[in-house]
Amino acid sequence: MRRAEKDVGLVINRAAVTLIDSNTENDMAIGLWARVKQAELSATQPFREHSGCVTSQDCWQRLLNAQNGAREVNVAPLVVFAERSRDPATYALAVSACAGRRDGVCASINPSGWAARDPDNAIPLLLMAAELPAGDIAGRARLLIEAAARRQYQRHMPDVERLLQTPIAASIDDLQKRAFWGNSYTFNFEMDSRMFEPIGAYCGRRGLGIVDREAVCGQLAGMLSARGSNYIDLDMAGVAASAAGWSKEKRNQIEAEKNEVMQVMLRDTPVDSLGCEAVVRNNRFASDTFRVGELAASRLAKQR
Repeated sequence: MRRAEKDVGLVINRAAVTLIDSNTENDMAIGLWARVKQAELSATQPFREHSGCVTSQDCWQRLLNAQNGAREVNVAPLVVFAERSRDPATYALAVSACAGRRDGVCASINPSGWAARDPDNAIPLLLMAAELPAGDIAGRARLLIEAAARRQYQRHMPDVERLLQTPIAASIDDLQKRAFWGNSYTFNFEMDSRMFEPIGAYCGRRGLGIVDREAVCGQLAGMLSARGSNYIDLDMAGVAASAAGWSKEKRNQIEAEKNEVMQVMLRDTPVDSLGCEAVVRNNRFASDTFRVGELAASRLAKQR
């Protein structure tokens, strides 16, 4: 599997160049973003090959240093491209690639810039709340309320399958595609962990006693349960619903949907199985996830 990951890394780099050289803004942005993320994966691979790295403070810090170094070297073209664009999806890719860093070449990329380009989207407001000090309860609450009132909840996930549609990627096999999708999942975890931190703090145990907590958390639970697209959205909806005092029946509905999604994910994305059927099923679920989100992908998988 490690060999497949190395092979697909070369393909991603070459496919990214193909998209960068296109005349379509979306393809160019995806290519620039993919080149940054693949550079990070390549730089951190020696550390990720050691299973104990995540529990070793020294190893983990060296991994982060390698990741940050690769980002700093490769992210500038995407930053410049995003600054010149009014397209929220393009700017969102730069926010994702900069991974919360507000120094160096990423100093000018921030959630406020995304919100200005995407005024009806809740997610940049959640990221703005995450950037406020934990002690600024009123400021965070104001942004959380604003987020809950937005009509859209859109991560602007990159259409990474465009990389597989380039001629250079036509020859890769199903096992290499599995490695490709595994890398693609790695690309997107960081932003979720940041944007949900203020919700967890406000609606979790640390938020007990905060004025208007039930009302704000109720709005957030409604937004996440109605417009969320991934498992983690439902997970945070459950946290917010509990803080808001939702009925057991409503909370059980969220929990039941979470469990259904997890069952499908465990079935269709097994970690250890490399059999042909399992690999094909994994690739199909991953492709659907990036296209429509984990919740809709799970529903499609249940219909097959």
